[in-house]
Amino acid sequence: MWKLVDAAAVHCKRPKKRDLDLIAMHVVSRYPGALKDVIDGAVVGSGHISLTAQLVARVENVNRSPSSCQGIRRKRLYPEQKER
Repeated sequence: MWKLVDAAAVHCKRPKKRDLDLIAMHVVSRYPGALKDVIDGAVVGSGHISLTAQLVARVENVNRSPSSCQGIRRKRLYPEQKER
């Protein structure tokens, strides 16, 4: 899956959801047995919707700025304890 996002990023740094949806439909059409959504033996979806959601999440994580998580400190439960 990571290679799909990397390949899409070659053409566009931030591919849109509709572009990722087309990629997911193409991949599912090539591998329908492996990617279909099955719950307790019943087919509940073609698989391209869940694959699209995974691709969108990957694009968001790749493009997330590293400074967004810096400076966040956990609140200590016991303030009298020293930091290590």
